[in-house]
Amino acid sequence: MAFLRTIVCLTSLLVALPAMAQIRGEPPLAVADRALELTTLGQRLTLPPPDWVAADLAGDAVLDGFEAEFRSGDGEADLKLYRNGAVYALAQTVYGAHMVSNPDAVPANYRDAVIDGFGRACMPGLSAFVQLGDDPDDVQAPLLLICGAQRANTRMGEVMAISLRTSAAGLAIVYQQWRGTAFDPLSAANWPAPSGTIEAQARRLQAETMLTLAD
Repeated sequence: MAFLRTIVCLTSLLVALPAMAQIRGEPPLAVADRALELTTLGQRLTLPPPDWVAADLAGDAVLDGFEAEFRSGDGEADLKLYRNGAVYALAQTVYGAHMVSNPDAVPANYRDAVIDGFGRACMPGLSAFVQLGDDPDDVQAPLLLICGAQRANTRMGEVMAISLRTSAAGLAIVYQQWRGTAFDPLSAANWPAPSGTIEAQARRLQAETMLTLAD
């Protein structure tokens, strides 16, 4: 795969996302023109529906296409979506967003924090990342994080696609995870989903995600 030329092993230990006291609640989700809208922390995050939701669903019917978990607190919020009937801890595909209310947030710091946290959770030497873009300084370019085997369960690995968006009030990191049996991170043929599907979803997240101030 041509895009694999930018794979770099994760060796840096960078900043970590701050811990927060979160309260679980009903996701403040709505649907507009089939796109999902998450309104919280004074911001509105518009993002595409999960790729497993049937294309012929529209309006509120889109909301019936997944299970959702939402937590918020201390100026941050987390949304996790997964297939109906699945248990989050065992779900093979997870789609979600992390939102921050902080007009002074530095996007590169948050991207680096995600990379660092992902690398820490992976077995040494089995983590890598791919930036889908030509500008290495473009922190909003879609990014693939690859873990061949997790520290918590060495029989399992995962690939995560992330896309970062900013507003005058903060930022959001939108992501999708694919989980499966452990694999060689440099062999895309063994990833838990086809590499073309993963790359296409990463680019979709970048193209169809927008963060604005809430009305």
